Amino acid sequence: DSVSGAITLEKFDALVEETERRFGRIVLDRKDEKRRIAIRFDEFIDGSGRSDKSVQHFIMADGWLCEQDYKNKSFTKRQIVKPGEDFDPLALGEGPVPLPIGQKKSEVLARFDVTETELPLDIPLLGSLRDVAALRLVPKSGTPMAKDHENIDLFYDRTTLVPVGVVMRETNGNRTVARISKPVVNGEVKAEDRALLEIPTPDPKEWAIDVKPLAGSN
Repeated sequence: DSVSGAITLEKFDALVEETERRFGRIVLDRKDEKRRIAIRFDEFIDGSGRSDKSVQHFIMADGWLCEQDYKNKSFTKRQIVKPGEDFDPLALGEGPVPLPIGQKKSEVLARFDVTETELPLDIPLLGSLRDVAALRLVPKSGTPMAKDHENIDLFYDRTTLVPVGVVMRETNGNRTVARISKPVVNGEVKAEDRALLEIPTPDPKEWAIDVKPLAGSN
């Protein structure tokens, strides 16, 4: 299974009533039956509209979460599961963006009440979506996401069944929106996209490096 495409991530902060946006690429793939995800943002627009072209690269692969911040020359690599343990970076509440590709229906229904919904009229980022199926997921009481999250709306392309839009609303009024444009599904992943999935080894003379393995994982 593989998906690659352009991604826009929009975050609304209800406290200051400002919206920030990030633009980049997203790549999902399997390696040895384990899924990997990479997102590389190469443009950031803050709440005042100022643009910053600095790069941030996130990778979740092989039990590690990595973040490479090109502006600050920092590289962080955190082990999030022990070797041999199962972890799905696309599970809701686990990955950098809520894109539940390939989740088992039983797992989703155990954690959420699911109903059909409509495209939101108040989110311009999703206004260009066409021919999509829309689902609303409300966290069940007592589940990990119920404390801070009101609901999650998922928008699937009816032809490819790939998520092309997500709205995640928090109980404090904050909102995260993700939009995947021109996705390539189970096709030829470009070499430059596939390279985003490889965990880099930055030069310690040029980068501040912080590697944090889990206790007892050696």
